[in-house]
Amino acid sequence: MTILLGWLTTIALSVGMEISLVLRVYKDLADRGYRLKHDKLSDYTEKNNPDYIKKNKSSLIIPIYNLFMQLSKAMDYTTMIKRVQF
Repeated sequence: MTILLGWLTTIALSVGMEISLVLRVYKDLADRGYRLKHDKLSDYTEKNNPDYIKKNKSSLIIPIYNLFMQLSKAMDYTTMIKRVQF
C-alpha cells in the first residue's frame, strides 16, 4: 500500500511540476509582451514531433524518473532564460 501511495504521489508531483513549468513559460512570454496562440503551437508540435505527447505522458507513470525529468526540464528552462536576456 505504501509503494502504491508513493507511486501515485510521484505522478501527482510530476504533473504539478509540468503544469507549473508551462505556466511559467507563458508568464515569462507575457511579461515580455509576446502573445502566444495555443492552437498554432499545438499544431506545430503535432506536425514536427508527433510522438512527443505519447512519450511525455508515458514517462509520467515511471516512479522517481518522472520527477527527475521534470526537474531537468525546469533547470534547462531556467538556464536558457538566464543565458538569453531579452
